[in-house]
Amino acid sequence: MLCVLTLFLFLVGMMASLKFFVSGRSIRASVSKKELTVNDSLFYRDSTLGAVKVCWEFGDGAESHKKSGYYHFRGEGKYLIRLTVDDVMQTFFQVDVTKEKREKSYSPIRIVAPSRVMQNECVVFMADGVASDWRWEFGLSGVVDSQDRNPLYSYSLPGIYEVRLITENMQYPITHAIEVLPEFVDADSSDVFSLIASDIQEHLQRIVDERTFNEDYNYVLKRYLGGNSEVRVLVNNKKENDFYSYCYGLNILGKQHSTVIEEVVIEADSDVRAVKKLLISQSSSKD
Repeated sequence: MLCVLTLFLFLVGMMASLKFFVSGRSIRASVSKKELTVNDSLFYRDSTLGAVKVCWEFGDGAESHKKSGYYHFRGEGKYLIRLTVDDVMQTFFQVDVTKEKREKSYSPIRIVAPSRVMQNECVVFMADGVASDWRWEFGLSGVVDSQDRNPLYSYSLPGIYEVRLITENMQYPITHAIEVLPEFVDADSSDVFSLIASDIQEHLQRIVDERTFNEDYNYVLKRYLGGNSEVRVLVNNKKENDFYSYCYGLNILGKQHSTVIEEVVIEADSDVRAVKKLLISQSSSKD
């Protein structure tokens, strides 16, 4: 009787230990570098206790089911690596692949804005560079019109205007010419722009709802942005990101805050070869 009782207690202890092991398990994995060049190899390793099945997705369509190994990225860019363990646990690693290591250098401030707009159209003017004091003159009033970094402005009269921007670091202002067309002139590409914007909006919402970051991010990047992950994104006319950082934030925080992409407006080349800027309106439970 004593032997039976001892065996029973032993089995109960084993079951409790197994339950604790399964419920308390977490991923233990690493990658060798977060920044590398296309000539470097990335070493990846999973050492999760008791892991039976692993899947590494490198963000460029390639996968590996090995616990560890080396991977070589064929092109530069920012990649989100996903590791799935036993089909239920996931973790992510962000890596930045460049052509060559570059030292930081001075980059002059420049105006990012369209060269042709419609009368009474709301235009976003963006300043690319580092400064703290911004002074914009849009060529219509003859005075400083805005001190915001990325102001909004509309022209009430058609014509050609010289936009001027000066900061505390400049001796003289930089300029940008903009042509304002009469509002009765019909823009041939408006329908095309609307279709592109709707498609981008759909894929951004998928990043939030379905967490399909790599698939939808790369779709928009390659189809509409010409592969340029640095395309500027202005959110709710207040805050800005490059396209990769914006999508990465949607993937990580969008679901938590129930983010809804309400509208996407694009600025593109005249022949719609590539989108140059995204203006996005969105809402979330955090707002």
